[in-house]
Amino acid sequence: RFLDLPPELRVMVYESFTLVSWRRTLHQSNELADIWSITPGQPSSILLIRKSHPGIGLLTTCRLINTEAGPIFERSWPELEQQPARFILDLHAFWALTDSEGWLVNC
Repeated sequence: RFLDLPPELRVMVYESFTLVSWRRTLHQSNELADIWSITPGQPSSILLIRKSHPGIGLLTTCRLINTEAGPIFERSWPELEQQPARFILDLHAFWALTDSEGWLVNC
């Protein structure tokens, strides 16, 4: 069990976490056809990339872990705040997001 380890070892585990790139791809589909029209032979997708901290979920496990890991994880938050989410998309996906009925029109 993790909590049976000495605090010094647990801290070493917390410090081993590094920021990772989180990637999700949204593919064009029939469910989205009303806002992202399908063009035969021209598949389209949107790739979202953002930095995240893989250890954040640990903070919700118990107060002891939150107390030990919180200050360590907080050191990486300024870097996370400086990292914008990135979207990689083709022109077809761009128009689906930004045209007069697109997802981003009301932002």
